[in-house]
Amino acid sequence: MYGGLPFLGLPAFGGHLFEPYPLLGYELANSDLYAAVRALSLIEEGRTTRPVNFAGLDAEELGSIYESLLELHPEVNTATGTFRLSTAAGNERKTTGSYYTPSGLIELLLESALDPVIEEALTQPDPVAALKALKVVDPACGSGHFLLAAARRIGLALARAEHGVTHPSPQQLRAATREVIAHCIYGVDLNPMATELARVALWLESAVPGKPLAFLDHRLRSGNSLLGTTPELMRREDEIPEKMVKRVLKPAVKAVTLHLPDEAFAELEGDDKKTVSALKKRNKQEREDLIERAHGSQSLFDVGGDLSGLRRMVEALDRIEPDTLEHVQAQESTWAAIQTHAEHQRLKTLADAWCAAFVAPRVPGAPAITTGTLRTLERDPQSLPEVTALVSELAEQYRFFHWHVEFPDVYARGGFDCVLGNPPWEQIQLDPQEFFAVSRPDIANAPNMATRDRMIERLKSEDTKLYQAYLREKRRTEGLQHFIHSSGRYPKTSFGRLNTAPLFCELSKDSISATGICGLVVPTGIATDSFNQHFFNELIDTRRLRSLYDFENREGIFPGVHRSFKFCTLSVSGRARPNKAASFVFFALRPDDVRDPGKRFTLSPEEIALLNPNTRTAPVFRTARDAAITKGIYQRVPVLLNEATGENPWGVKFMLMFMMNTASRIFRTAAELEAEGWTLSGNRYVRGQAQMLPLYEAKLMHQFDHRFATYTQDGSTRDMTAGEKADPTKLPLPRYWVSEGEVEDRLIQRDKQGRVVWEWGRDWLMGWRDITNATNERTFIGAVYPRRAAGDTFLQMLPDCPMSQIPALLGTLNSFAHDFAVRQKVGGTHLKYNVTRQLPVLPPSTFTPNLLAFITPRVLELTYTAHDLAGFARDLEYDGPPFVWDDERRFWLRAELDALYFHLYGVGRDDVDYIMETFPIVRRKDEARYGTYRTKNAILEIFDEIARVGVEGYRTRLTPGPGDERAAHGVGVVNAGI
Repeated sequence: MYGGLPFLGLPAFGGHLFEPYPLLGYELANSDLYAAVRALSLIEEGRTTRPVNFAGLDAEELGSIYESLLELHPEVNTATGTFRLSTAAGNERKTTGSYYTPSGLIELLLESALDPVIEEALTQPDPVAALKALKVVDPACGSGHFLLAAARRIGLALARAEHGVTHPSPQQLRAATREVIAHCIYGVDLNPMATELARVALWLESAVPGKPLAFLDHRLRSGNSLLGTTPELMRREDEIPEKMVKRVLKPAVKAVTLHLPDEAFAELEGDDKKTVSALKKRNKQEREDLIERAHGSQSLFDVGGDLSGLRRMVEALDRIEPDTLEHVQAQESTWAAIQTHAEHQRLKTLADAWCAAFVAPRVPGAPAITTGTLRTLERDPQSLPEVTALVSELAEQYRFFHWHVEFPDVYARGGFDCVLGNPPWEQIQLDPQEFFAVSRPDIANAPNMATRDRMIERLKSEDTKLYQAYLREKRRTEGLQHFIHSSGRYPKTSFGRLNTAPLFCELSKDSISATGICGLVVPTGIATDSFNQHFFNELIDTRRLRSLYDFENREGIFPGVHRSFKFCTLSVSGRARPNKAASFVFFALRPDDVRDPGKRFTLSPEEIALLNPNTRTAPVFRTARDAAITKGIYQRVPVLLNEATGENPWGVKFMLMFMMNTASRIFRTAAELEAEGWTLSGNRYVRGQAQMLPLYEAKLMHQFDHRFATYTQDGSTRDMTAGEKADPTKLPLPRYWVSEGEVEDRLIQRDKQGRVVWEWGRDWLMGWRDITNATNERTFIGAVYPRRAAGDTFLQMLPDCPMSQIPALLGTLNSFAHDFAVRQKVGGTHLKYNVTRQLPVLPPSTFTPNLLAFITPRVLELTYTAHDLAGFARDLEYDGPPFVWDDERRFWLRAELDALYFHLYGVGRDDVDYIMETFPIVRRKDEARYGTYRTKNAILEIFDEIARVGVEGYRTRLTPGPGDERAAHGVGVVNAGI
């Protein structure tokens, strides 16, 4: 079929799909061939057999096939000569972050990113030529779904422009789409199978009777889009800082040179520390020598000139129209010549070597790659055969991909007109659970990180081959992390724990031309997470953000992703396309929600700075009214901690006490402690004078409640009942215990001389749940709890203010007014310090003695329900017993607090009513229990009364009153009444 079979009526298709293969020289029994063809062409469902409709196979089906194949992991049984395909945690779909994108999302992204580019092309003097000149790429193309949709979109516009019709015929549309696929479409993917499927999908769409398949090898490339360099990165300004030389200050010297940064040399798994240090020192000297020689001369590098030869060759290939088999063969031979051309080899070797320097093994005797090595390779790539062999090996291992080498024609014109895609959303780290999921499930399923590490260490003697494979993968991952952190390729997204999605965002932003647009499907954290704030700040400051449409996966848009996960379509424009304001939608459930004018709103950079002054990340509003109410709150109430001004009214200090993974070595279970003779007392273990303290996790606590849930003997958790909480001695049991000394070490800080510079002197701690969601019943979950251990899901907030003001702070944090503002800030499932710092929190100056007299007894009664919080009560000068847990009293205590806090936040009555309706789970529970939205009604009733008579004139619904010792244990308690 490659050359055609006229006697059978088969035209010449060309293309690698139909190239002659060595297998043609082998024989196969007809029965086996028949069995294979039958298996491929028929589907058996029960007793029914039906043919596969290959004619109807589209990119959607190819994408589904590709995704399902990535989930499968081959298991070979050499003893029986069989194999099977199974799924595992470490399957390739998971490790490459590949999730097939539904058509509705693609259409939405095309509207925001591609349509403006097409519309601009149609305004040009020659719209047909302008459309054919468009360059569109997907940097993680998978099976080509985005590319195919873009080709169809541009093809329709081209057919209309060429023929002057609104509705072109199917033949006209297919011919136009073929031209677009041949000239406009580019794609890259790490998986070679993906690029093969993308090529097939585009061929299916562009096949025209009588013409061969288009040549696409030079546009669909396989490699790691994220791992590569640029001419500007390799050759940039370098500096010798000013320094004293023989008591004379020598000024700084600068020059643009081809060099490696000293940061390239870091110790990775298996490296020799002395060798690393020596190479770093050598590189520094070579850099400085080069700067001295180049100082004062003209730039040694010209991007256009260095790529001009390669660009001309690719442009010559592109001018060949694939109308006949001979033309396609001419394209194939031209591309083969380009790949082996000396200029291509020089540029690729130099770029590969620059990247390889970050990940090359640094041990005695290994080939070294330094700045001097690059200079030698630039002059003669063949002069260092050992180095080039190592570079080739590393380039294959890491799949380096250099955009200026692979697509020199696009690079020379300033970038792509449009970048589209749904890139992987995976963290760049080695997860031992995934690595050992198939080979050693017992290691993958170890109960904690410390145990797993010990099991891995034992592999040294138990299974050397597997252990070495693990070390190789560990080094490869460290190499990826090191390159991204240190190369300078991703200055805005290489902070903290690395994730591929933000990196692709920065890559795409930098890959578009000055008038281009990129549109990506990525996690919403790109606009809300602290690690991404530098990237998002740049989009805001340069007015390049066009739109961000956030989705909640509740209806399973991505079936393989958790239903609470939030993602978005992000559109970013080139430097020459500034936007006065960006368009936003949050909490969409389906693509059509984005087109609802009631959900869509705009925010200017100035408004974003008001709402998030520290990070300038995106607030999360469901509606325009949410935005208006929240902006009003921020105009009246300062943030908890303003980093720009240094304002910290409450003097808060934040702390993460114990990381659940890295600190697991010091955690002890009940079984371990009891085996060592420890005795359980309350929820502490004691042995003599020593104590093991309970490790509280977020799930064990709730608002004003440190006894919300408890662990059970089978390792699960359950809510503690009201009856259990009515017993002031009943305490929650944790999963782990930690020594008292470990806890105390974290509540005191000393300088290098051992002097105490900070110490928490209270018998209690205060914090909030990190794991949360804007769609939960409540979002900010704050609580006071005893001086005990806490895991990383419950973060500490330690205020430095008079004790008399602490109840006001805790009441503020747990109020509906505050929680409403919090829900506009939480874009995912975490509430970290960066978000908490810029929440609107009423300052201490708000709380007059009269207000504190109202707040303190209510917060005290809500909080002090068990003996282990006696220290908190004593600090508030209450010496009585704990208060009885009474759900009815607690309801009115909280309603009274919430009504007051709405007044303090300056929220009007209509907006109070509206805000309470934004807590649907609270309403649903009330209606199920009481038949009405009791919480809202009570708050509004009290709100109205406070508005009429003021705080001083308000009369509580409770008898005895809030914080009255008669409501405590040991005294007959009168239930709440209205």
